[in-house]
Amino acid sequence: MSRNKIKVKDRFVKALRHQVNLIVFIVICLIIANIIVVGTSAGQIKGSIKDNKDLTQEQLQELRDLDADCVLVLGASVYRNGDPSPMLRDRLDTAVYLYEQGVSPKLLLSGDCGPGYDEVGPMKKYVKEAGVPEEDIVCDENGFSTYESIYRTSQIFKVTKVVVVTQKYHLYRALYGCRHMNMEAMGVGADQDRYVGQLFRDGRELLARVKDLCVWVVRPQPDDLGVPQPIY
Repeated sequence: MSRNKIKVKDRFVKALRHQVNLIVFIVICLIIANIIVVGTSAGQIKGSIKDNKDLTQEQLQELRDLDADCVLVLGASVYRNGDPSPMLRDRLDTAVYLYEQGVSPKLLLSGDCGPGYDEVGPMKKYVKEAGVPEEDIVCDENGFSTYESIYRTSQIFKVTKVVVVTQKYHLYRALYGCRHMNMEAMGVGADQDRYVGQLFRDGRELLARVKDLCVWVVRPQPDDLGVPQPIY
C-alpha cells in the first residue's frame, strides 16, 4: 500500500472516530438532560386523567391543599374551524374538572395567538361553554412556547402556586420550568386518548428537554413581555 493511500485511510479513520465521539457525546448529553428534567419533576405530578377516569379523593385533596392561584392550561393546536384538537380538548376538560373539584378558583389559558392563528380564543370559548364563569378565566395570548408560558405565569400574572395541566410527557418539562421561576407547582396529566403522532412528539420532547434545560440556565426575558397583570 502506498504512503498516499495510508494517509487517506488514516484521515478517514480519524474523521470517523471524531464523528463517533461526537455522537456518543450528544447521546450522553441527551440522556443526562432527560434524567435531570424527568427525575426532578416526577414527584410533582399528582395524577393523570387517563381513559376518562377521575383522580382519587386523596389526589384531589393534595391538589387542593396546594391552594394554587390558578390552574395553568398549556395550549396546543386548534383546527381551522376553531375547534380544539383532541390533545387540547383533553387538557381543557381536565382543567374544568379540577376547577369544579375546587382545586383552584381560576383558569389561566396560555397559548399562541398570532396573525391568522389563535389558540386562546377557542380555549376560552370551550371552558365558558363547559360552565366556567368568564370572571374566573384569565388568558395569556403570548404563550408561544412552554418556556414563555411558564415565565409569563410567574412574571406577568404573579402566580406563586400553580397546578399545570398538559399531557404527562410534557408535564416534566413544564414543572421543571416552574421550579426555576420559584413557583410551587403540581401537575395533572390530561392523557384521555391515544393521539396520532405521539411517537414523534415523544422523540421531539427528548430534544426539547435538552433545549429548555439550557434555556432555564440563562433564563432570557421573552420578547414583548408587557406589564404585570396579577391574576388577583
